[in-house]
Amino acid sequence: MATAIVLGTLALLTLLTATPIEARPAARWHPPTYPLTSWYQDTAKACPGYYGIHAWGVAHRTLPCGTRLRLSYHGRTTWTRVIDRGPYIYGRSLDLHAPVARALGFSGVGRVKMEVRR
Repeated sequence: MATAIVLGTLALLTLLTATPIEARPAARWHPPTYPLTSWYQDTAKACPGYYGIHAWGVAHRTLPCGTRLRLSYHGRTTWTRVIDRGPYIYGRSLDLHAPVARALGFSGVGRVKMEVRR
């Protein structure tokens, strides 16, 4: 009986003194931009862990590898990550890998809505 009282008291004290678990902070989205975009198909990637012509991602010159992006083009939206460096053509800021371009219905050169999550 005494053991049950002690255990009950300890459980009550634990509940009363425990700090609440804080919710995970919401992801920060940066304002959307509309960079000049092209697409490419290549097997070599600058970021480790992403290989092959079927890799799902984009190339960007300055965003860190693995940065999550939400891309939209003519009503289609997809999520992707930065997996490569580039583009190396003046004026362009983003290169879509072929599978991402197909998913968005994108071809050639144009502007895609890009939102960065950090």
